[in-house]
Amino acid sequence: MERKTNKNRKKILFLIDKTNYNLLMEYVENKYQGQSKHGAISNELNRALNIYLHGHKDARKCMNPPIKVETVYHQTKKHIIENFGCTNQTTLWMIEEGIRKVRGDDPRTVYKWIKTFVHWKLIKETAPNVWNMS
Repeated sequence: MERKTNKNRKKILFLIDKTNYNLLMEYVENKYQGQSKHGAISNELNRALNIYLHGHKDARKCMNPPIKVETVYHQTKKHIIENFGCTNQTTLWMIEEGIRKVRGDDPRTVYKWIKTFVHWKLIKETAPNVWNMS
């Protein structure tokens, strides 16, 4: 016997953290006390996704940087911390040095990675020659 589903909905299967699962079950239990809980979890997750996705309309295309960008960024930041002792604020020269150590000396490569870090909002110029690293 096939179960009826709403034609505007799609069935998905995914795993969530146990803590989030317990919080969700507790929330649904409290909200639907004494009522039928048929479809309650689905409805609440759908509402939560709607709120989250509508709050990130502009960022849907680029919420998080690709893994390669994150890896190079963290390697660069690690080099800066170890060699210059800076943590959040640094100079463009130090960022360039870190990129040279991690990715190579070619000026085009250094320029490309600085441009990529700025695009993904990993670094930001806050004053002349002062850059914040997130």
